[in-house]
Amino acid sequence: MDAYFIRRGEKVVGPLTLAQVMTHFRANQLAATDTIADSQLGPWEPVGDFCGRQTALDQQDPTAASHRVPPQVVAASLADTESNPYAASNASTDSVTPSPSAEGDTTGGIIPYKNPHALIAYYLGIVSGLPMIGLPFGIAAFILGLKGLRARKENPVIKGSVHAAIGIGCGGLFSLLWTVLAIVLLVVWLGS
Repeated sequence: MDAYFIRRGEKVVGPLTLAQVMTHFRANQLAATDTIADSQLGPWEPVGDFCGRQTALDQQDPTAASHRVPPQVVAASLADTESNPYAASNASTDSVTPSPSAEGDTTGGIIPYKNPHALIAYYLGIVSGLPMIGLPFGIAAFILGLKGLRARKENPVIKGSVHAAIGIGCGGLFSLLWTVLAIVLLVVWLGS
């Protein structure tokens, strides 16, 4: 049994059989920006390319199961609709291939490499917990975390809000801790 998944934006629907996919395609219920894969993790390709290839193969020999080919790798970003996941969007969808700024992370946002401020803030926030050297790392983590959140707000596709928040939290907490500890030690040293 064939199992296919259709993705529109962040929403993934499936598993669907090839017959179901082709029925939705022929009824114009799939948008040009929808993508399809044989796994929920991808690789994704435009549904129009996939269904067009399946239609051509079916015209050659509609009974041959060997003609069923899995989707091919193509990265795409999609507009999400709230109602019917197969309904065509109202926006013009002339181009299936998005601009590079609209593409998401290939790691699914686990490592936000397209948001370097958030990623660096995360690592500096962790390092800021080290005694003696943590204060400058904590300050840097706090500042970069704020920049990472701003970048995420401007372009939600790039992810990294959790990394930025950890950088802000750890950086701020440890900066405060090391500053208070330095002041206490300075007072004790000057008092004796």
